[in-house]
Amino acid sequence: MKFHTLCVATFFLAFGCGDSAVEPTATAATVDTAGRWPVGDPTDHGYDPVALETAAQAIADPDSKSLLIVHDGEIIFERYWDDDGPDVPFPVFSVTKSFTSTLVGVAEQLGHLDREDRASDHIPTWRGTDSESLTIRHLMTGDSGRTWDFAGDYPGSLGGGTTPADLTEYAANRGQQFEEETTWQYNQMAIQCLDRVLSGASGQPTVRFAQEQLFDRLGMRNTLADTDDLGQMTLAYGIRSTARDLARLGWLYLQRGKWNGETILSADFVHAATHTANPVNDNYGYLFWLNAERN
Repeated sequence: MKFHTLCVATFFLAFGCGDSAVEPTATAATVDTAGRWPVGDPTDHGYDPVALETAAQAIADPDSKSLLIVHDGEIIFERYWDDDGPDVPFPVFSVTKSFTSTLVGVAEQLGHLDREDRASDHIPTWRGTDSESLTIRHLMTGDSGRTWDFAGDYPGSLGGGTTPADLTEYAANRGQQFEEETTWQYNQMAIQCLDRVLSGASGQPTVRFAQEQLFDRLGMRNTLADTDDLGQMTLAYGIRSTARDLARLGWLYLQRGKWNGETILSADFVHAATHTANPVNDNYGYLFWLNAERN
């Protein structure tokens, strides 16, 4: 499997640096209703276009995909290093995890669940087992203690073997290896268990929930979600998207969960997702890498 380097340099990446909410601008409404990003001149935004071009050339290589810079709701710089252009989706691999976290936040905002609910409320086979006490939050923070081994965590791909037709059932049956909040693991199949949670809580397949409640509401017109053979969304990997659509996800977080004045995520969820969220890994939030220790 070849991994591309995705460079989406949007200034929302500072979302963990302060607690004061950033109010949406007039251009944010244009982004939302028109389904496309307005384009601005970098000079008008206080940036040197020559310096931006120099930076783009410095990171360009055959495995890089794109560089997109959004400031105040406008695209001020954009480069692509292939022939696809801005509207052709490509695999974003584990960025899918941050979409999955966001889906939990959306479901919570809609009143379908609470992140502190027990996951076993939606996974009956966990009741009466060591996994019964796991919360939905534990499945997002990497400290659930669910069973992990390399081959079993990547069935049919990096781990070899055959991909299960029912990936969610396979993931739910993996068992409990450690007590929650005692170890941290980049556990793909623990994350896949959130498919059962999201579909059970929302009353519809997770892939449809994602389309209707996230992709459509944010105008992500070129974002697609992969599924297993039963049509269940793959939640640890599998999203195909574009730099422009990914910037929409970032813009949502920069706006502390608001989009065109509508609350998509609670400000509390945004803060928790983008700050240290577990006792055993300072650099991980709700399926977000934090790049620095945050408390």
